[in-house]
Amino acid sequence: MKRILAVLVLCAAVGLAVSIHSKDVPSDVQQALIALDKQWGNAGPDTAKLDKIIGDDVLAVGTKGEEQNKKQLIADNVATASQGQNTSYTADEYKFNMLSPDVVVMTHCGTTKSMQNGKEVTESHRSPHIFQKQNGEWRVVANAQMPITMQQHARSESELWLKCRGRLAHDDCPNAVRLTRLGPNGDA
Repeated sequence: MKRILAVLVLCAAVGLAVSIHSKDVPSDVQQALIALDKQWGNAGPDTAKLDKIIGDDVLAVGTKGEEQNKKQLIADNVATASQGQNTSYTADEYKFNMLSPDVVVMTHCGTTKSMQNGKEVTESHRSPHIFQKQNGEWRVVANAQMPITMQQHARSESELWLKCRGRLAHDDCPNAVRLTRLGPNGDA
């Protein structure tokens, strides 16, 4: 319980620091962290990949609010990957803030799709990650994963659809193609 509180206080402190002292994150750093996040999302049960991505002293909060150390976070990733077949991971809505040249906060929305017992299962979440450069490599040193219900996800996509409708440039609206099927209320 104390560790969960510590992670929440850390996230609040980071949020305050980001709002006061945020710096632009160079494009190459953003691309490196997006690539690392996608490697993590697609690592499945590969503990060697997960070990390289996740820092040794990581502070993490799981989807049910439980605190996790590195061993527990990796075990959770492996267990989740083992539950389904043909798993795919997509992420978007990345946002970044650089606290120092070696510490970057990133948030995003991630969606995992897999087949479980012959049915497609979709899980969406929002995650804040804190990355720290250690020995020249970026590693996750803090993480939390908050599930998004399908109703919340539909509302979010509906808001994006309203924001993006009429635009053709995918740079402005990366999800425009997928969202054109949704009406302003998230209805098909």
